[in-house]
Amino acid sequence: MTVKTAFGSERVAKVVETRKWSEGGQMLHCSIPRTSEAGQPEYHLMVRYDQYRKNYPGILFTENDRSLIEATWDIEKQTLRFQGKLGDGSQFEFTYRFVDDNTIESVGTVKDSSGQVFIDRKDRQVRKH
Repeated sequence: MTVKTAFGSERVAKVVETRKWSEGGQMLHCSIPRTSEAGQPEYHLMVRYDQYRKNYPGILFTENDRSLIEATWDIEKQTLRFQGKLGDGSQFEFTYRFVDDNTIESVGTVKDSSGQVFIDRKDRQVRKH
């Protein structure tokens, strides 16, 4: 993961994200533990498919905040786009592109309540077998 901040700093870090389906198979749980290397707080994301709205509503929990999120699937581009707003007014948008069965590339930004980008992130995820 590469993270660029509004202050001009850039960090590259390796993080491990865990994804698993709920016991009933209807919800996906994604989590990243707190890591000092990435400066990343722990987070948990739960999403499910809404067959009526044709989107993926969910909730994102971080160490000190939570956000209702919505994701939409673009079948032509093979992308899943997540959007949400945190309690402090900051907003985020991340797009995940499914390159193949084992690889995902993502890009995203977090903007403060005035709309100024303060985090610009990109990464490449490879499934471990």
